[in-house]
Amino acid sequence: MPLTHDQLLDAAVRLLDESGFAALSMRRIAGALGVQPGALYWHVESKQQLLAGVAARILQDVPRAPQPDDSPAQQWDVLVWAWAHALHESLLAHRDGAELTASVIAMRPADLALIDAPVAALAYAGLSPRDAQAAARAMLHFVVGVSVDEQNVRQFAELGATAGTAREAADIFPVGLQLLLDGVRSRLTPGRNAATRGSAVTRG
Repeated sequence: MPLTHDQLLDAAVRLLDESGFAALSMRRIAGALGVQPGALYWHVESKQQLLAGVAARILQDVPRAPQPDDSPAQQWDVLVWAWAHALHESLLAHRDGAELTASVIAMRPADLALIDAPVAALAYAGLSPRDAQAAARAMLHFVVGVSVDEQNVRQFAELGATAGTAREAADIFPVGLQLLLDGVRSRLTPGRNAATRGSAVTRG
């Protein structure tokens, strides 16, 4: 049976989980599939395109859709909080998932579209288009950066090579995210979404 694009991505994700980002080579993926490396290029033009596909696969449960028009205005912070948590959890669900995603974000693939949902929510809250983009991208880099640190600390802790713990790294995430949301709230136009200003979202 001919190799499919989905089979290629499945094999790449399995190899990532088993051996980590550094082992994710075209040669090793081809070996896992029992084909020659050249066969992979029928489905992807380059390793970079493959990595973008892997990132999209591991982040498939992160909300991508903009905020619905009928969503209450006071829910913008709940939506952004949920988006950030879904991103964080998806990154941590795969070995080196955060490091791989950070490398893909640097390539700026148009189809990844990770910040569409928070940009829409922040704009609906009252930020200018420019500020909504900047705030959403800052949150994206914060979540990815914290996730990279959390995974690295976890791996070094397993080797006994760090004084830190995965729990300490994980505890940074909700505090930092809340500070970013508070910063957005302070920039909202007076009178817009006044019910949310100064209020805390119930955190699970």
